[in-house]
Amino acid sequence: MKTLKEIFEEGGAASAPYNTALKVQVCGVRDVVNYKNSSGEQRQSLTMGLADHTMAAKAILYDVTKANMLKVGTTLMLLNVIIKRDSKSVVMTNRSKLLKNKPILGVPSSPPDQRGFGTGVSTTS
Repeated sequence: MKTLKEIFEEGGAASAPYNTALKVQVCGVRDVVNYKNSSGEQRQSLTMGLADHTMAAKAILYDVTKANMLKVGTTLMLLNVIIKRDSKSVVMTNRSKLLKNKPILGVPSSPPDQRGFGTGVSTTS
């Protein structure tokens, strides 16, 4: 299974579907945000921090019915996500699957900072 760092550093399109399983730990969760899309429809999204033992990354969940699985410290297996290599972020849609998993060894847990994101994962080598 590839790490976040390997996924973001491999070549390919700046934004592309990623169908292989990705194991991450939730390290921060923001509140649900309400917005209108370009068609004027009311939508919701949620921003969170994810990490593995190599780095941390921003993630956006557009299917907020799955938000109940997002608790800081929970380890998830993600399937059918979109990887945005240019912004080093993961996008989860209604087609994405979020499955609880065993903890990842080597990912420190720390209290979140004032913005709600964990601060204990180094993003430098």
